[in-house]
Amino acid sequence: MDGTHWKNSSAPLPGGIKASHHQNGQQVITIDGDTATDVHYCRAALVMEENGHDVVSDNYIRYTDKLVKQEGKWLIKEREQHFVITKKQDL
Repeated sequence: MDGTHWKNSSAPLPGGIKASHHQNGQQVITIDGDTATDVHYCRAALVMEENGHDVVSDNYIRYTDKLVKQEGKWLIKEREQHFVITKKQDL
């Protein structure tokens, strides 16, 4: 898989979002025993209606996750989400 995932479903998306596209990349994981820190980046394009017309919100996001290993599986214990850049434009 190339890191790109398209959401294509008839189920409603949250917050009035009509469509979304997420692309993940640039991940660095630092492991310290049964804990780890994961820093990774995401680009999320969201189509929504504002003031009667469709707009696309292009978001560049940095996630910092604190991970913990339990019963042989890595789980997210805590997540920080930072919107580095957000740009909106009419469709």
